[in-house]
Amino acid sequence: MGPAGVCIVIVRRDLIGKYKSKMPMLNDWDLFNKAANTFHNTPCCWSIYVAGLNIDYMLKLGGIPAMQELAAKRSGMLYDYIDNSDGYYSNAI
Repeated sequence: MGPAGVCIVIVRRDLIGKYKSKMPMLNDWDLFNKAANTFHNTPCCWSIYVAGLNIDYMLKLGGIPAMQELAAKRSGMLYDYIDNSDGYYSNAI
């Protein structure tokens, strides 16, 4: 979804507050939930910006269904080219 260094986490509300003391602080979702507009690490702003641009682009194309269709079209073109190369290229998969 973005360049290296971006990690997007979606946490169900019923998992917030079930932190175990042996886990790293960065996995305490309740701590993040209560800390408005603060971070427990320093995020890379450029990576977040680029991820936002990528998400906007994907939404303009039609979201996940449109991206799946586009990926299938692209991979189909590649595999068709490989399969029709009369053995010059081979596809081990």
